[in-house]
Amino acid sequence: MSISRNIISFMVALGVFSMSFAPMPVYTETGVSPAPKAETRPVTLILANRTFGVVSVVLTGKTSSGNTVSYNWTVNEGWNVYNLESGKYTGLFYGCNGLNGKKVFNFSKGISKIKVKLCCPSQNKPPHKIWIK
Repeated sequence: MSISRNIISFMVALGVFSMSFAPMPVYTETGVSPAPKAETRPVTLILANRTFGVVSVVLTGKTSSGNTVSYNWTVNEGWNVYNLESGKYTGLFYGCNGLNGKKVFNFSKGISKIKVKLCCPSQNKPPHKIWIK
């Protein structure tokens, strides 16, 4: 009898003693993976300046990864090659004795290169803006 009385007394004492302490927090590691980034790949913009002069280019847009970018170039006569991140851009072209032109470029899936030809119009024929072909 004394053994069972000792075991019961020990369990009661352990129960009372364990209630005096707050339970320990349980730490669990929660793995949160970052959102997948859009696939970014370099694309090529080839500007063929056939204006017999210098053309200024301002290219603004949003890349496929969501970044807003802006480029400013002075395009000399001939072929000019620029590597960009894929996305959608708007190009503003200034040249041909004060004329300008605008074009939207969409480097979507499957497009890795765009060739653009810049020409000045004849003085006698409208439209009076840079021809972008």
